Amino acid sequence: MIAFHQNYLALQLRLHKRFISSTTRTILKDELPSPAYKPEVVERNNYEKWEEEGRFKAKVSTEKPTFSMVLPPPNVTGKLHLVNTAFIRLFEKGLIYRKKALVNWCNALKSTVSDIEVENVAIKGPTELTVAGYEGPVKFGQIYEFSYKVCDSGEEIVVATTMPETMLGAVKITPGHSKVDYDIAKQHHLPLVQVLDEEGCMVNSGNFNKLKRYDCRKILVEKLDEMGLLKKISPHEMSLPICSRSGDVINHIPKEQWFLSCTDLNEKAAELVRNGKLKILPEKFVNYWLNWTGDDRDWCISRQLWWGHQIPAYKCSVGKEFIWIAATDETEAKFEASKFLRTLPEEIIVERDSDVLDTWFSSGIYPFSSLGWPDNTRDLNNYYPLSLMATGHDILGFWVHRMVILGLQLTERLPFENVLLHGIICDNKGAKMSKSKGNVIDPIDVIDGISMQGLQEKSQDLFRTGILTKNELDRALAYHKSNFFNTNGIPDCGVDALRFTLLSQDIKSHFVNFDVAMCHSNKLFCNKIWQSVKYMQLSYSKLKSTNDEITHDDLTYFDKWILSRLAKMVEKVNTSMDEYDFHLATKAIRTLIYNEFCDVYLEATKPGFDSENFKIGYSHAHTLSVVLNTALRCLAPYMIYITEEVIPKIPSFETNIIHNFNDNHIMYFDFPKIKDFKIWKDDETEKRVEKVLSSVNLVRELKGLYNISNKLRPNIVICSKDNDFVTDVKDNKNIVLNLMRCSDLLFETDDRKYVTCLLDNNTEISVEMMGNDAENAILAARSKLQKKIRKLEDSLSKMEAKLSSNKYLENAPEWIQLIEIEKMITKRKELEQLQRLI
Repeated sequence: MIAFHQNYLALQLRLHKRFISSTTRTILKDELPSPAYKPEVVERNNYEKWEEEGRFKAKVSTEKPTFSMVLPPPNVTGKLHLVNTAFIRLFEKGLIYRKKALVNWCNALKSTVSDIEVENVAIKGPTELTVAGYEGPVKFGQIYEFSYKVCDSGEEIVVATTMPETMLGAVKITPGHSKVDYDIAKQHHLPLVQVLDEEGCMVNSGNFNKLKRYDCRKILVEKLDEMGLLKKISPHEMSLPICSRSGDVINHIPKEQWFLSCTDLNEKAAELVRNGKLKILPEKFVNYWLNWTGDDRDWCISRQLWWGHQIPAYKCSVGKEFIWIAATDETEAKFEASKFLRTLPEEIIVERDSDVLDTWFSSGIYPFSSLGWPDNTRDLNNYYPLSLMATGHDILGFWVHRMVILGLQLTERLPFENVLLHGIICDNKGAKMSKSKGNVIDPIDVIDGISMQGLQEKSQDLFRTGILTKNELDRALAYHKSNFFNTNGIPDCGVDALRFTLLSQDIKSHFVNFDVAMCHSNKLFCNKIWQSVKYMQLSYSKLKSTNDEITHDDLTYFDKWILSRLAKMVEKVNTSMDEYDFHLATKAIRTLIYNEFCDVYLEATKPGFDSENFKIGYSHAHTLSVVLNTALRCLAPYMIYITEEVIPKIPSFETNIIHNFNDNHIMYFDFPKIKDFKIWKDDETEKRVEKVLSSVNLVRELKGLYNISNKLRPNIVICSKDNDFVTDVKDNKNIVLNLMRCSDLLFETDDRKYVTCLLDNNTEISVEMMGNDAENAILAARSKLQKKIRKLEDSLSKMEAKLSSNKYLENAPEWIQLIEIEKMITKRKELEQLQRLI
């Protein structure tokens, strides 16, 4: 199941900036042009638009909807949106309750926000920041020391705080505006005194009432100094809570909110991970889960936003008496309230809570609400619980946790058995994508492509609508210029290439780098697949009719090699997918299709299709069909569009002598199984072919080093003590010459000019130097090669020094060290190859 989820806060911020950018006053919810943003209309329009543009590939089924979307979760559309039912059931069980408690309050949004929307920014010392609603900058990163005079005494008590405007006494306890102090106050039954309101202004503060918080701070410090009570102001490291959506400083204020009791649910969620019934991968996040579920705080589920699921709770009152009731409508609320207020329903005044539910509450019931809950539907019985939940590790404690505890309580089952956490998407240099860095890449731009001018216009539109600040706009334009200037923007790569590129990374790493250049390379990989099918169609047309039977005995040396490689690829793909190591599976698939099938095997079949021995052509045809068909079926989960289009176009026989898939009766392609191909594994053949191909690669390297054009066809001399190798080369002479792009293979030297290189201790290969200036060409090539070697040796020396540095080992993250080690190994191999050529 796929869910597209729009965070309410992000949406409200966009609406806020769009509709009130021309005014400084507060806009009320009723003033928002809501008819333009009806949730059901947004959902339907987005689905139709994206389906028309080909963003999704949905299978058609008359039995059940295979595609479900939540963007954002609408209030009224369909069976997906059963949030009211969930809230009411939890309320009736006594798990949802209302109380006054400390919340994260964003003045800009005029709403509470969850911990995930709060970024704790480290302030190292005095730092001036722009704060919404203030004309000048506000200074943070300072600690203020001042004194309280002791009554009837010359003594004084000196206290220190970073928030002098919230100080309530010499003990410096401010339970109304500090989470730590709030917990202390609860333990010692201290009163919850509030000095900041929802507008960020002072209350219960005498002469300072109605002053904005940081204006009050400035005036208060000046007064303390005038009175001789201010002792000093010092630089101070601190953590400043910032709303990630609006950029405003978070205030902690007491407010009546709805809460879900989590203590018992958290204990169950923790125990299920401990006993292995809920598996979290990678396992390094298990401790994070246990820490999160070990927090005894209840979950604040209400928000003060324009958009979202309105809480189905009603304040029912008669005179001064009132009670909160969770109900589907006013009539039901009055009826239930009458039981407690001991009066007739029609005498009760009802007012629905205007708050909406936290987005994670709405999202938390998705695994079962999308399958028909609370009805006992066939889909719910067949597909719930889900087998796997895949999401980013940064929302493990929010979305995954909420789904688990709500699933346990509302369905008495885990919503899924396995959780796969992927890393945060970063740019090609490993930097986390963010507006502040300007390095955010829209996936749609990667799919469709966009010019430099288009990128600039898009960023400027985001600036004009208030989504980007001027600094963010400048950084975005600079990033586009430095990364996409040479390609005049982002080339169109398509959906398949984008998906394949993302899954080519180790998604279980903490960060997942995305490179547009690699994505475009994978688009070219798609082109290679199309070309291979066209080659097969052309080659099949060359086959002559025959009544002779083609058997396994007719398979050639290279047929057996590619089938062995195919068997190992199928094994690698299956085992890697079972372990969610998709990057290993994609590497195995690409290596087989691109490097072995297209670059080697297709070329190796060309002489066979032109051979007088028609059985060679038929053996190639059977092998080509089964290899490409099998490889593309392995590729199908990663490249859905091209495989669905290409697989039916692969030429085939009614019965293939190697393997036949039997999936005409089902909607999906049968996936290759290890057991069906393991009989083709042949290590000895692979070893022998590998040496032949190494000789081909060596000849190509020498031709490149000595600038021998492919238009020229030099002779090759092979001197070897390896009899099997010599036999293999002789038996496949036409194929080897075709791969080398050479004229003839000799096994004894003659009087022509050659350059020679060792393939291994037993084999020496020489390439004929053609032309009148052979000596100078040899000298120039060797000089160039020596420079490359020296440059690579210097680079390796610096890299080894860096990786052995204690400072680097202590400070660099483990994942960065692993990447650097991999680079060093690659460079060492490159050096060995160059030294061999000298």
